[in-house]
Amino acid sequence: MKKLQFPLKDSDIDTRGKRRRVCSLISDELWRIHEAEEAYISRMPENIAAGRRYLYARRATDDLLDAMIALAEAYEPF
Repeated sequence: MKKLQFPLKDSDIDTRGKRRRVCSLISDELWRIHEAEEAYISRMPENIAAGRRYLYARRATDDLLDAMIALAEAYEPF
């Protein structure tokens, strides 16, 4: 599986290796979304950057980063 196609089929996650690969692919996609959100923040005009939209975007980047790290480490040993 080189690309994700949703919804995932049972055959996409029927082995530990496949599940590990899916988590890695999802983590990579979350990173791309995180980068896009960071770019959005950097393009914000000052009047918007001082308001709620900035705070919501910043929260989204933090949550995306947390999710990406959790998925990337899901199959890593302690």
